[in-house]
Amino acid sequence: MRTRSRRESRKGLPSREPKKLISYAAAPGFHGPNREWERCTEDTGLPLLVCNRSGPDWTRNFTSAESVVAKDGKRLLTLSSDRSTVFILDWNLKYYKLATPHYQDIPL
Repeated sequence: MRTRSRRESRKGLPSREPKKLISYAAAPGFHGPNREWERCTEDTGLPLLVCNRSGPDWTRNFTSAESVVAKDGKRLLTLSSDRSTVFILDWNLKYYKLATPHYQDIPL
């Protein structure tokens, strides 16, 4: 059940009408989100791109970390990798949605 209107959910966002939300970090595993990304898109009506790290580094292991595309309360795409990787996807700028569910992954 929605407790706030979409207008109320967008309060605090820039005065220009936002077209999408981007999160550049998210904790993996136990401290990770619990449907917050999906709820955010449902509450605001905006798509969300979560750009997370992948693979292990010197201090943490991000192999279970997820990069996500969510829209209208649903997760459209979930990406992760056992090594440092750049994911490239095709985003439709006119309709603010995935142009295709296919993506390219480039190991670093």
